[in-house]
Amino acid sequence: MRFYAGRPLATPGGAKLGTLCLIGREPRTLSDADRLTLEDLAGWAEREINLSIEFSRMHARLVSVLDRIAEGALLFGTDGRIQWANEQLSALLGHAAPDLAGKEIDSVVARESLGPVKKAIESLRPETEKGTTTLKAQMRHKDGRTLLLQLALVVSVVDGERLVTAVINRL
Repeated sequence: MRFYAGRPLATPGGAKLGTLCLIGREPRTLSDADRLTLEDLAGWAEREINLSIEFSRMHARLVSVLDRIAEGALLFGTDGRIQWANEQLSALLGHAAPDLAGKEIDSVVARESLGPVKKAIESLRPETEKGTTTLKAQMRHKDGRTLLLQLALVVSVVDGERLVTAVINRL
């Protein structure tokens, strides 16, 4: 190594994350434009890392809050795949919450209620006041029983993906 130039990366609180560095086999001197480019790249890397850290913290807080609400909560895409379930839904339906991730919605919604649930979801428009609806639906417990529950469905668009949040209560 004959050349090294670096810029430390840190959190907004000053904790050191590492260094963005340039290394070369040939000796050289950075021009003012090179220094500005290194500073710009380091600033970009620092922002991306810090946004990722903040996103992880926000995600952890949101999941912590949703896991403690009294109602069951379920997040799934319009493709019908469950992305997340809270602990109350797990207790209500007998499925371990992590085990539901990736499964089809019809693994917890009984066949006779699947059509009305899908129809309700299709009618929801996140860009208008029609972004929410409430209906009664049969849901399947892990042991095979069906339970008549109330579902409040909310459709939203996140990063271009249409997502459905279901808040589920006993009747």
